[in-house]
Amino acid sequence: VEELREHISTLFQVVDRDMQGELSYDQLRGGLLKLDCDPPVALTRAEFTEITDNMGLCNERGRLGKAEFQEVLRVQLQSFAQRQIVDALALADEQSKEKHFTFVNARTPIPRPAGRGQMCDAPVFVVANHVHSGM
Repeated sequence: VEELREHISTLFQVVDRDMQGELSYDQLRGGLLKLDCDPPVALTRAEFTEITDNMGLCNERGRLGKAEFQEVLRVQLQSFAQRQIVDALALADEQSKEKHFTFVNARTPIPRPAGRGQMCDAPVFVVANHVHSGM
């Protein structure tokens, strides 16, 4: 977490061209466009307004200070991570629909996480690489 804060702080310093300790929309947009991203990050004014909580994180001149910039990036990174998790879960769900159910007879040794076989007293179904007891 501390390393991330340092990277965000460095990014702020790079984007803060006039070294005033605050970022305007134009400075942020220009700085983001210079990043090596594919596709490029082309921040619109409407997006700037949205990510700054309807400009609530901006000062009276409509600029972001360093702490507010860190907050914007923290929220955006968290949102990105959540979208990636949702996408991965959706993909896993889609892939699991392609798997077939396999019935394993009762009292068949089923490997457990510890790696030892164990006898089951109830029917067990193996579904998409997960073991579910029929109890």
